[in-house]
Amino acid sequence: MVLVINEYIYSKKCSLENLAEHTDLIRTSIQFASSQEIKQPIEEISKTIYVYQHEFAVLGKNDSNGFHLIGSDDATTCHILILDNQISIALAHLDGSKTRESIEQILQELKQYAPQNTNYDVYLVGK
Repeated sequence: MVLVINEYIYSKKCSLENLAEHTDLIRTSIQFASSQEIKQPIEEISKTIYVYQHEFAVLGKNDSNGFHLIGSDDATTCHILILDNQISIALAHLDGSKTRESIEQILQELKQYAPQNTNYDVYLVGK
């Protein structure tokens, strides 16, 4: 997998030192980590997909069932992975078990919504 930050392409051997050079990335990460939890009104809960540990979900931007929110929490030792291709979005709560297989399944699901050569915005949250 290739990591791209501000149009600079890193190889598979991207180090923490390389990432530390991006102060804007660090600042944004700190802001996100210190942001307040979002509490949903009760009427929004029925339109939300909650992803538990070792699960993933894919949601089309214009879901015919009315779902328009997707989320997870309590990633104390896990990672939350978000893949967004502007047509659909995937969220995975990865616990280190079968991570590669989970990502392959997610990409297969996303292909149902978007063409083969689609660009993705990737977000990774966790400790």
